[in-house]
Amino acid sequence: GFYDECLRKYGSVTVWRYCTEIFDYLSLSAIIDRKVFCVHGGLSPSIQTLDQIRTVDRKQEVPHDGPMCDLWSDPEDTT
Repeated sequence: GFYDECLRKYGSVTVWRYCTEIFDYLSLSAIIDRKVFCVHGGLSPSIQTLDQIRTVDRKQEVPHDGPMCDLWSDPEDTT
């Protein structure tokens, strides 16, 4: 994954550590031109409004479940 790629390219986990720190501060979503809703992962069944997204405390590691996890989740390689 990303950790292995950083280690292979840069020979150290330092770049990976800095990147994961930055990820903790990135927005969960964005709206472009009041038309396009963007999220890293997907929609959450727990979120019905944009105001609910605005109330999520983003400055933390992504939990393993819940609305924040749904919005930020990485795709899984499943068939």
